[in-house]
Amino acid sequence: MWNASAITRDASVAAAAARGVWQWILRLGAFGFIPLGIADASVVPLPGSMDILMIALAAAHREWWLYYAVIGYCGISNWWLDYVPHGA
Repeated sequence: MWNASAITRDASVAAAAARGVWQWILRLGAFGFIPLGIADASVVPLPGSMDILMIALAAAHREWWLYYAVIGYCGISNWWLDYVPHGA
């Protein structure tokens, strides 16, 4: 049979680890997009994670919202320059 206390303990350890990673990424600020992007491009995709980080950073540091908006724009512009064929 299943041991309910072991499952609960494992779930709480996993939740604490996830919170720790998320807090670390938030503390990195805009540089948090780098490890998040690497994780998103790995074998475990994290759909929407970049958007969630952008919203969390802009909400936590309201005076920096324009900075985060420019970072997002640069990311989209880089994608457009790299992947959209020109003159085709």
